[in-house]
Amino acid sequence: MSDSFDSPSNQEDIQTHVMDAAGDDKKGAKKKEPKAAMELSLMMVPLALVGIGVSLLGFVALASAEGDMGFVAEMCSSLRCQVIIVLLISAVPFLFTRSLRLVSLLLVILASANIALLAPMLMPMQKKADPKDFLSFQVFQTNLENKKAWEELVKQIRDIGPDVFCVENLDEDSSRRLNEQLPFYHRGGEFPDAKGTGIGIFCNHPMSDMELKKLGPDKLPVVFSKVKFEFGDCNVVVLSAPVPTDSASFKKRNEYLEAVSKEVSQLQGPVVVTGLFNITPYGAAFSNLLKSGNYVDGRKGNGFNPNFHFGPTDIVINRFPVDHFLVSQNMEVQQYAVKPNALGGSHAPILGRFQIDEAAATKSSADVKTPLEDSKEAPKEASDSKTPEESTSVKKKKSRN
Repeated sequence: MSDSFDSPSNQEDIQTHVMDAAGDDKKGAKKKEPKAAMELSLMMVPLALVGIGVSLLGFVALASAEGDMGFVAEMCSSLRCQVIIVLLISAVPFLFTRSLRLVSLLLVILASANIALLAPMLMPMQKKADPKDFLSFQVFQTNLENKKAWEELVKQIRDIGPDVFCVENLDEDSSRRLNEQLPFYHRGGEFPDAKGTGIGIFCNHPMSDMELKKLGPDKLPVVFSKVKFEFGDCNVVVLSAPVPTDSASFKKRNEYLEAVSKEVSQLQGPVVVTGLFNITPYGAAFSNLLKSGNYVDGRKGNGFNPNFHFGPTDIVINRFPVDHFLVSQNMEVQQYAVKPNALGGSHAPILGRFQIDEAAATKSSADVKTPLEDSKEAPKEASDSKTPEESTSVKKKKSRN
């Protein structure tokens, strides 16, 4: 018996049984691993479906800018950055569930498509050759949602020293306080109103051609002005578009922005358009705006720079780029940044530094426009204003031969 048991054939049978038993144990272990991944995948299904739905509707915004569908599509496209995060997070559990890996692949493809649409903001723009003479200046844009934090706002303006700063939601009391606390800025195109929906442009250089126009279906204000620098002028336009809350207000905002673009297209020389746009750069409405005004998006090559947070608290993930610097084709954007929100509202200030070569800058001309006749007081050039050295950032540079 012992000889038969110890025979080579029996030993091989025993080893085979042991290996089979070990293999069965491994298979059992492998069967248990996907169970946790499957459960987590099932938990992620609602989140994944939301990400897929919002993403697909966001793609519709690339072609549709009208009606209820256009409004819903733009709202979904505004969530593009958030959707990318949702899609990538929800794709992870499906990756570890072999039967659902195609779902993970679909989520990653959708996230990649959204990333591709955002790429122009992240890819550095090709710089033009530096001209022999060029002008570099800063524009600071803010919104007076909270009219109590004056000391913080004034301190911020003094620290930055922009050449031009633009203000929306300007009322008569706000206008008075700005002039008292920032006397070294020309009053420029300043049009406050009793409702607190006025607009002001302040500059530490002479200004001309200030004009207030009421455009769009609701005749909302737009201020046009011309800043006079050393070797030429630059147009600065400040607008305040309505917030789209439904398809009707969505249509009014688009018509208002189109009307502004039509007026801007008639201006001569370099142009900077800023203010409260209340539009994200992800949909057809924004693309149409760039085409109609022949603008360059200041964010292109400078990052997302989201300056508006949705909800009562800024938690970073709820930020959106809704206010902009749009410039003419003959300008370059050297800097684009969101600054600390000194006023504590939902719109943080934005700061841009722009460059114009001497050939593109327009010289002062005789066809000076006058403010609207129905404005209470024509803007005055404060020729005796004092401009401190720290607030002057305009420079004329020349190449050395």
